[in-house]
Amino acid sequence: MSGKKILFINDYKSGGGAEVVLGQLMAGLEERDVKVGLFYGLETNQSKKGNPLSYIYSFYYRKELKKVLEEFQPDIIHLLNYYHILTPSIMDAISVYRREFPGTKVVYTAHDFHLLAPNSGMTSFTFLGNSIVREDPVRQNDGIKKWSLVIKKWDHRGWLFSTLKVLQWWLAYIVRKSDLIIDEIIAPGNFMFSVMDKAFPHKNIALIRNPYIFPLETTRLLNPEFTEKKIAGDRKRDVISLVFAGRIAQEKGLIPFVKGVSRENWEKIEIHIFGTGPQLELLQRVIKKLKVNNRCFFYGSRPHREVLENMNRFNVLLLPSLLYENAPLSIVEAAFSGLRIFASDWGGIKAL
Repeated sequence: MSGKKILFINDYKSGGGAEVVLGQLMAGLEERDVKVGLFYGLETNQSKKGNPLSYIYSFYYRKELKKVLEEFQPDIIHLLNYYHILTPSIMDAISVYRREFPGTKVVYTAHDFHLLAPNSGMTSFTFLGNSIVREDPVRQNDGIKKWSLVIKKWDHRGWLFSTLKVLQWWLAYIVRKSDLIIDEIIAPGNFMFSVMDKAFPHKNIALIRNPYIFPLETTRLLNPEFTEKKIAGDRKRDVISLVFAGRIAQEKGLIPFVKGVSRENWEKIEIHIFGTGPQLELLQRVIKKLKVNNRCFFYGSRPHREVLENMNRFNVLLLPSLLYENAPLSIVEAAFSGLRIFASDWGGIKAL
């Protein structure tokens, strides 16, 4: 790989697990004398604001990527998550570049199920109650599945957002067949590998685990904000401390979990929550209503390294996700820190 040029493409420069993996990949390749570049839409994983039509197809990002490709001239184009901000319009810029440089390889890392359905979590939502429904992890562009696109609600925010997702996906992968430009798909876990292998029988699918770099400083707190008063969790205590680190949203299943804990068990456990998200206030209200404020601790959004360095203070990783997930980095991190895992029993979580 020495001497090669790789351009990574991702919606965000930093944010969630995909961005952590991205940073580690780029750092590792640079150490091996590979020239790397990054084309991204926003600095952090925030909601996009603007014209809804630009979510379906962004002429702006297609034009911007075309400029970057002409200047950087990569040998390999590595796609990660690109549908929230950049949109699949960038595939057209890649197609134009490939006509001029036909030897360019296009690789896609499947951090989620975007190539299979309008909802990247492979979920839809019930008409009444807005409950999550895990769809069969198969591609939605074949046979009757193609027509079922329009009768399912693919976004919890309602039919407008669902329609936007369907239009983006339908235009990109049913009309324009933009996925044909992808040469190889990387699956970070066994479950995703099996799904992608079935969905794309004519593509090269590789099972390559996410890179994992365990920091040297894992036994004590490095940030002065985290004092004994700030973090109550400690393995020496009799109470079992559970830790959740991630986005506080419907698909992560925190609220159903909290509601399902019996009064008797609340006397035995604590839950420590790192992160923020759209259901933060709702979760806090549920906890207050259950009168278990003294058993639940919120630390907000913290740098990834900071959370990891504090991981070994707890007993159990909590991951009650309602999604299939893929290959959650938090499970690997918790295992290396000596935690037990309490998680959902399906998809990539079960496989890992």
